[in-house]
Amino acid sequence: MKFTCETKAFNAAMAVAGRVIPQKTPVPILTHIKMVTNDDRVTLVGTDGDTTFEMDVPAEIEIEGAACIPFATLTKFVSAAKATQVTIDVSDKDAKISSGRNRITLQVMDTRDYPNYRRVEGDMVTLDAPAFCHALRFCTAAASTEETRYYLVGAFFDESEGDVTAWGTNGNVAHRAELTGVPTVGGGGIVPTAAAVTILSVAEKCDTVKAIITEMGWCVDAGLVRVWGKVIDGKFPNMRQMMAQFPSWSEIASVDHAEMTNGIDVAGCGADVDSTKARSLILKCDLENGIILRGGRPIGGVLHAGRAEVDAKVSAEFAGSFNAKYIRDALVGLKVNSIAIDRASADGRDLDAIQIRPSESDTTIQMSATILGMRASAEELADV
Repeated sequence: MKFTCETKAFNAAMAVAGRVIPQKTPVPILTHIKMVTNDDRVTLVGTDGDTTFEMDVPAEIEIEGAACIPFATLTKFVSAAKATQVTIDVSDKDAKISSGRNRITLQVMDTRDYPNYRRVEGDMVTLDAPAFCHALRFCTAAASTEETRYYLVGAFFDESEGDVTAWGTNGNVAHRAELTGVPTVGGGGIVPTAAAVTILSVAEKCDTVKAIITEMGWCVDAGLVRVWGKVIDGKFPNMRQMMAQFPSWSEIASVDHAEMTNGIDVAGCGADVDSTKARSLILKCDLENGIILRGGRPIGGVLHAGRAEVDAKVSAEFAGSFNAKYIRDALVGLKVNSIAIDRASADGRDLDAIQIRPSESDTTIQMSATILGMRASAEELADV
C-alpha cells in the first residue's frame, strides 16, 4: 500500500481518531489505526471496543492495500513534521512515513487481526445537527458519574407519544430535550457519555447528520466521518412517569443568564460547593429585590457565605435550598440569553422542585432542567 494525502486533512482525521483509540489497552492492536485504500481516498478506522470511527481522506493512491499502524507515534510525527503532504508506503512488516524532508519507519500489524465491530442495522434518520448535538450535550451534563449506576451514565433517547425526547439524570436533577418534529431515531436507547463526546466532536459543525439509536447500538453519519458503538445495556428510569409527579408548573421569575451565573459565583464564595449533597445555594425570589442568592453550608472560617442580588422579573415569592452545580450545569447547557424559573405544584401544594428553561421557545428543540430541592429550616432560608 502506498498513498499521499494533504497533511491538514490527515491531521483532522487523526484528531477524531484520538478521541476513540485508547492509549493503553491489553489488546495491542487497538492502539493502532487501520488504513484501507479505496480508489481516490483512504479510509481510517479506529476503535476502543465500545466506539468505532471511520473517516475518508482524499488521497493519491499508488498501490492499493491496507495496514495497521501505531497511532500515537504516527500522530506525533506528522504533527511535528509540519509539511503540506504526508506519504505512507507500507510493506509486509513496516510502514515508511515521509512528510517533507522528514522520515520515520514504523512496525505494522496484520489487518486480519483488527477487530470488526459491525454497525447497527436499520434505516438512519436525518436530523438537524445543532438541535441533536444540543440535546446530547444538555442531557449528558445531568448524567450520573457513578459506576454502580451505569444505566444513568448517558443520555436516553426515548420514543413515545409520537416524539423523540432525550433525558439525562443522576437521580437529583433531570434534563429533558424534546426534538421537535422528530418522530423516531430508530427505536431509542441509552448513548453512553463517553460516546456522546465522540459524536459531538464530529457532528457539531454539520448542518444535518444521519443517525440511528436502538437497543442494539447507535450510529451517526456526519459526511466523511462515521461513528458507531454500543448503547448501555440497562433499564433507564421511566422519566415520563417520574415527571408526572409534577403535574403543573408556575413561573416565579425570569432572569438574564449571565447575571444569574455571576450571582451563583458570588454566592458560592465561602460555601461548600464541592459536595453534591451539600446545600450550597439558597435561592430566594423577592417581589421587591429580585432574586437573592446566598451560599448554603459555609466552609471553615466563614460565618456567612457570599450573598448576591440579581435583577429579575419576579412574579411570585419563593425560597428554597438547592445544589448550585445542578443549576449551573442547566444554565451552561441551555445556552440562551434569558431563562425562566418555574415552581412545581401538585394537588394545590407547592413542591420543593424548580424547573429552569429558556424564556423563549425554540422551533427545533424544547429543553428544561428539573432540580429537586433539599430540606432546609426556616432559619436557613431566611435572608442574611
